[in-house]
Amino acid sequence: MGYGIGLYNAVSVQGQYQAGEINGLQYGLEQGSNGFSTFGGIWGAAWGVGWELGRTITNTPGYQNWKQDTWLPFRAKTLGY
Repeated sequence: MGYGIGLYNAVSVQGQYQAGEINGLQYGLEQGSNGFSTFGGIWGAAWGVGWELGRTITNTPGYQNWKQDTWLPFRAKTLGY
């Protein structure tokens, strides 16, 4: 089942790249993560869970609001960008 999910994700990422929804760097990172998640044994599985949980959290409205209201102003003031 894990290989099937990996193949599905690889095809999905390929479609996003071809549609211009993600750039080349994002494509490479996504496919690299997908490959490690699929073929990396227990460490790859753990990586995949963390990767997807991170994606889920960062796509929530609450996280996006926090980023806009708190993190980006702090970063600009502290780091200058």
